[in-house]
Amino acid sequence: MLTCKAIRYPYNPQPAYPAASEPSKVTAIAAAIFAAIAGLIAAGITVFSIYVVVDIARTPQGRSHADDLPDLSGIVLVGFFLLGVVSGVLALLYLLGALLLFLRKTAGRVLVIMATVPALAANVFAFGQDLSVRNLEDVGRFATFLLCVAIVILAALPSTGRWIAAGKKSAPPQGYPAIVTGLEQRR
Repeated sequence: MLTCKAIRYPYNPQPAYPAASEPSKVTAIAAAIFAAIAGLIAAGITVFSIYVVVDIARTPQGRSHADDLPDLSGIVLVGFFLLGVVSGVLALLYLLGALLLFLRKTAGRVLVIMATVPALAANVFAFGQDLSVRNLEDVGRFATFLLCVAIVILAALPSTGRWIAAGKKSAPPQGYPAIVTGLEQRR
């Protein structure tokens, strides 16, 4: 049987270069926290939408609060139902993505970006061409727009990817490996 003959260092010498430090986790953790906040907001919208749908479904058909107004409960029902479904999916993507991002998984980064892109598009659609802030509703809309922009930028930054990749690597071995000088036969 062939074995390797190794020469071990008699002492533990200092490395020629300083060890590489771990990448900064600031962008990844900030993206995960912002994604969790966005997930909670989306979950709140989902709960509110379900409440409205159930409330409209319980109201007798054909009744409105004013006799001269048409009954639009069917359109409102469908609208809030779709809002609840979409915001529920976004809440799931955001919260699962935030959890996986905290655990240094690439899938978390992908899920957070996947949830943010349609939410960002919906915010841009809601603003239309006018980005001015005139009332409290516009302030909330603009804040969610900024939150979406921050999430997608922080999640897409290379430092977030480096931090995730550093978590996948195993710990380096302690000390220096043996230097192999030759083969000898063992009996």
